[in-house]
Amino acid sequence: MRVPCAVAIIGILLATPAVPPVSAQEPGRRLSAAVFGAPDPRLADDPPEATLSATGLLFGAYDDSLFLDQRAGTLLPPSRSRGSHLGFGGTLLYERAGDQSVRASLSGTNFYHLGTHRLTPGHLAADVSSSSVMPLWRGARLRSSGMAHYAQYGVPFVAAASFVGRFPADMFYGDDDIHLRRTDVLRGQAQLEQDWGARKSVGVIASVQTSGLEGSGRAEGYELGGLFSNRFGRNGTLRAGYTLQEIDYGGGATYLIHHLNLGGNYGRPLSATRRVYLSFSGGSTVLESLGQARLQAVGDATLQYEIGRTWRGSARYRRGVVFVDEIAGPLLSDGFSAEIDGLLSRRLELRGSGSFTRGTAGLSRDAAPPYDMYLARTQARYALSRVAAIYAEYLFFKYRFAESVQLGGALPSYYDRHTVRAGVTVLTQLLR
Repeated sequence: MRVPCAVAIIGILLATPAVPPVSAQEPGRRLSAAVFGAPDPRLADDPPEATLSATGLLFGAYDDSLFLDQRAGTLLPPSRSRGSHLGFGGTLLYERAGDQSVRASLSGTNFYHLGTHRLTPGHLAADVSSSSVMPLWRGARLRSSGMAHYAQYGVPFVAAASFVGRFPADMFYGDDDIHLRRTDVLRGQAQLEQDWGARKSVGVIASVQTSGLEGSGRAEGYELGGLFSNRFGRNGTLRAGYTLQEIDYGGGATYLIHHLNLGGNYGRPLSATRRVYLSFSGGSTVLESLGQARLQAVGDATLQYEIGRTWRGSARYRRGVVFVDEIAGPLLSDGFSAEIDGLLSRRLELRGSGSFTRGTAGLSRDAAPPYDMYLARTQARYALSRVAAIYAEYLFFKYRFAESVQLGGALPSYYDRHTVRAGVTVLTQLLR
């Protein structure tokens, strides 16, 4: 199966100018945009049509996994060493909010290694996402979204561990010295919804995706399915759906996946200053490939808790099936993650997160090769002014696969990394 994914996704991106996520904190609660992020423009009294911001970054770090001899386009296993380095970089971010919205960013870093006195390129990434909601007829609407991502260097297995929430998709971006491979992703989705009475709705979903990691086979796929939702009371929604997914890695490595999902969400204010939100889903997945089939129970539960006006925490458990570019096959896993962030004072913020994932690779039930993955981050930031902040943080990343699992791009079966970093950030609003 080879779907012309790029053509379909680019069409969606051009036709439908992703709504940026709404922060749980209201505007004005945070002291400095440079420290705590610019507030969502849609929440302002007079929201602007678009914003353009630039962030600068200067830091020093100690890392026990410097890949000094690695170069872009090289598919040999990287050599590792310990050492200190200085880094500098920045991000340019454009956002337009509304029913038809777009978000685009370009970021990059460079490094000067103190031990070898070498200047090397660091992480370079470009992202574009868009979404829109279009009313069609009475009670019907079309939701569409698309995204494109390119990275000069990438952190391995981000997709397998990225269910933590705000972390860890950006966990190493901005200081990434893991010189691995070029990666790219194109994705598009359309969802047609029809209201059925005051509380019920039905929908049809279709999506296509193509992704690649330098040194590995390219993955292409599609999804087709339907969804039914029913609101109950003021605080909850129940959902049920079925989705058929196909993923082709080329060379006969094709997987057919049947997803049967049941779930919902529930959120209820506990008091004027505290809120708890619970979302959950469950069901089963059947994977088929080369005459083999495997039934896997899946589920997802998330608990979010807002503490006062400046603190919030969350915990999530996920059991499911993940496909990543580094392995031409499914990863069946159980994972848990937690995070918390808030203000210690008007100028000082503390945040931390961690996750643990364990599972098996492939469809085999007997002697399936195991893997595990760990992520952790803790950071403190102090506002010097409304445009500048200093920060210090510790990062940890580790994965381990059985020797029998073939990893793409000449990646090692075992890898761990510890990083300590401190620096200064500056944020400038170019357009508001």
